[in-house]
Amino acid sequence: MKNITILSLLMFLLLHSTTFADTLKKGIILETKQTLNIRQTPPEQKWLFVKNPGKAIGSIAPGKKVIIKSLKTIKSAFGKDVWVEITEQNTDQPKSGWVYYGSEKETENFK
Repeated sequence: MKNITILSLLMFLLLHSTTFADTLKKGIILETKQTLNIRQTPPEQKWLFVKNPGKAIGSIAPGKKVIIKSLKTIKSAFGKDVWVEITEQNTDQPKSGWVYYGSEKETENFK
């Protein structure tokens, strides 16, 4: 009986768990962990690889708060990459553009 209860709990957690990217939504505020290049546009999906990241238009320093304006998931031969369009918060001249968020499962760029 104990094994069935544990198995049921594990199945419930597996079915109802969310991935890191599931919590990523338009309008949420994140904090940068490191300096990130800001680009005019996200990359394009070309066959098996990701190509042509947009022109670099600046960078944003670690510890800055940003709001997510939109998201783009790009599939490649190596998995799915998530790019986010951001606007810097709490500044007189906010920076805006596209930055690399990470994979569907994790990010090293944001807290």
